[in-house]
Amino acid sequence: MALSTPSRFGDFEAESSFHLPMPGLLADLDSGSAAICMTDEFLEAPPLTRIRLMQQWMRGFRDLKDAATVDWFREWSRSRPEQGIVEQIDAFRGHCHDEGLAYPADLPILLQRY
Repeated sequence: MALSTPSRFGDFEAESSFHLPMPGLLADLDSGSAAICMTDEFLEAPPLTRIRLMQQWMRGFRDLKDAATVDWFREWSRSRPEQGIVEQIDAFRGHCHDEGLAYPADLPILLQRY
């Protein structure tokens, strides 16, 4: 079993918060598939609480996805050293389409951030 550690994408700095693990995010790393199966405790929490939690998780997931996309672009572009960065970014758009993944319109900004 993998070790669970806080990531740089969470809000662990808030002094008023005491974060605990919330089971429910499931992944098969070999097949690349995932599922959400939240606990009754979460599903029975007040709606506004659930919304706030999901909003924070979605922000964290967006950041994780952006960082993974940049990693994927850098890995993919290493095999195209003859192309300039503008050509690589343009070709990557087609590569994302071929893989059935959304192309981030702000990829040049993400490349500077991560």
